[in-house]
Amino acid sequence: MLHQAYLRNAFRHQDYLEIEPLDGRRRRVELKRTRIEINHFPALSEKFSPQAFSLRSTEGERGQYSLTLEQFGEKKLYRMTSLNGAPFLHNGNISFSGLLRRGDIVDIGLYRFRCCHQKRVKEEQLPLEHWPSEMFVSLEGETGTGKTSLARKLHDYFVGPQFPFVAINISAFSAGLIESEIFGHEKGAFTGAVGEKRGAVELAREGTLFIDELDSLPIPIQIKILTFLDERKFRRVGGEKERRARCRVIFSSGRSLYKLVHENQFREDLYYRVSSGITLKLKPLREDRQLIQKHLIDFEEEFGLTLSKELHDFLMHYPWPGNYRQLHSHLLRKKFLAKGCSLLELGESEQELLQKKSDFNEVHEVVPLEQFKRDYCKSVLLRNRGKVELTSKQLKIAKSTLRRLTAA
Repeated sequence: MLHQAYLRNAFRHQDYLEIEPLDGRRRRVELKRTRIEINHFPALSEKFSPQAFSLRSTEGERGQYSLTLEQFGEKKLYRMTSLNGAPFLHNGNISFSGLLRRGDIVDIGLYRFRCCHQKRVKEEQLPLEHWPSEMFVSLEGETGTGKTSLARKLHDYFVGPQFPFVAINISAFSAGLIESEIFGHEKGAFTGAVGEKRGAVELAREGTLFIDELDSLPIPIQIKILTFLDERKFRRVGGEKERRARCRVIFSSGRSLYKLVHENQFREDLYYRVSSGITLKLKPLREDRQLIQKHLIDFEEEFGLTLSKELHDFLMHYPWPGNYRQLHSHLLRKKFLAKGCSLLELGESEQELLQKKSDFNEVHEVVPLEQFKRDYCKSVLLRNRGKVELTSKQLKIAKSTLRRLTAA
């Protein structure tokens, strides 16, 4: 977490302060009174994993401080602690002990250092290596699985962020306005059309058009969408001029289009046209815990927060029926309720999640008995903060049985 320069035996015997007086001319003042030494004690490295350091400021300051690694879920953070009662400034606040995160500033006397992460390059693994311009992409997944986010990433990678990305959610409009939102309308085309309007297809131009909730598209509009996909031509509502659009098209659906075809709610010819392209199925969070882990790490790094082990375990095992959207909203709520505290712990908001899940299952959902047992055992284990022996006694089952049920 700390920059490698701080791990030398001795460094920066001099410091300087750059000031800007009222005359606007900057001046550099040398500070020779401060000297910071970091000494490594091999004996402590056996007790603290993996390293422990002692900071001692000399030539004016007699404070002694320890710097040790602590584990918080999947994350390791340094804790700085005063050894002889001499305080230090942590982000401008007087402190005797504190966790150091990326961007934090520590002042000891006239000396200041900043905590830095080793730069990590995020390599975004996209599910496509090639995307021919004439081929459609269809995204299938439950609500909140990140279909819009993936569509934008595909656009930025294959088309380029300099080209327009236009997203339209079909379910957000009434049946009478959907055609106008997609293809636009001319002035006076219908009551309330006081001027002409360009639709999503026209706005996308040579960029990407993302049609979300395709399963909500009315049958009459499906015919016009099919014509546009075949010929790349369209007309505004109330217009006679035929227009062209060369945009790439991405569809998404929360329901299976194949089932909708058999229920006579979706045109068969449009289904075959859409399914002839590339179909990507997005997993819900409950089926891939690595997705939850990645989101938690990104959240901690973005906001400079740390999740306790108990909270981390709860978030990893909760089923998240709302997927990314629900998880991200819950984390933002935790951040707000923390009121500036950088360590988030298990609390009442998680109990509310368990209660809502229980109420929802009781009224709306019938789950298999084996699944219900696993979910119930996990919830009791989380309430007991991961204490296996206590939980097994409460449930009156063997510890091995509890481990088997909660590991599934």
